[in-house]
Amino acid sequence: MNILIDNRTDGLLERIKENKSNWKREDQYLFLERISNEGFCKEAKYLLDKVDQKIVLLNRFNEQSIVPFITQPIIDWNLNLKQMLESINNLPPLYIIRKHVAKLPDIAFAFEDLGPLFYFDIQAEFQSVVDFDEVLIEVYDSVLSCFGPIDQISARSRNFRGDRPEPDVILVQINLRNGIEGHIFLRSLDTEISDEDIRLNVYGRDGRLRKNITQQSIDIVKTEESLNYNAYVFLKWVNRACRSGNLMHLKDLNS
Repeated sequence: MNILIDNRTDGLLERIKENKSNWKREDQYLFLERISNEGFCKEAKYLLDKVDQKIVLLNRFNEQSIVPFITQPIIDWNLNLKQMLESINNLPPLYIIRKHVAKLPDIAFAFEDLGPLFYFDIQAEFQSVVDFDEVLIEVYDSVLSCFGPIDQISARSRNFRGDRPEPDVILVQINLRNGIEGHIFLRSLDTEISDEDIRLNVYGRDGRLRKNITQQSIDIVKTEESLNYNAYVFLKWVNRACRSGNLMHLKDLNS
């Protein structure tokens, strides 16, 4: 038996449940009540998606020597930077699910043909149930980490439909220390869209790179190292900038 633990009524991983008849979906709190009475099933495959207190659940699995599958974000970005680093370094083993942005192992080599870079943008359209926090972590891992340290971030997010707490639109402007500027625009307003579309444009003195960076299928990776701490700092930075409405530096995250 495979168990998908998700507090939402619908979500991208519902596809797994629909396509595989042996997936059983459970609300997080019903799941906790059940395992307190029945215990864990060693033969089951457990998948944690949109749930609260992921680390608490991960530790429960680790106590039973079970390595679950899990979507990001795993660490609460509301923690301060020191607490976030400690949480990342102390995570038990897990399998991370990647759903949105493709891995781009050779992207830095592609930039070399463009000469000195000066601008990039990422434009993406998603289903109406997407979690932008998860997308931003994957964007950082695949793309932003190749450009260099970030200097300033400003961001705006809006929820137009009001039927969920997450935003429908987010716009992020990024200034890097090496002078590169960039924009990220994420939109999840279309309830009829069936496929995600994520596109990267990079501009340099000698040319332009245009690339579709959409993840074509769900990718699952067992963590051999700790999570990318800088990706979680980036997520915290963007969300703080959205709330403040001001241009933010890294030092502002400690205030």
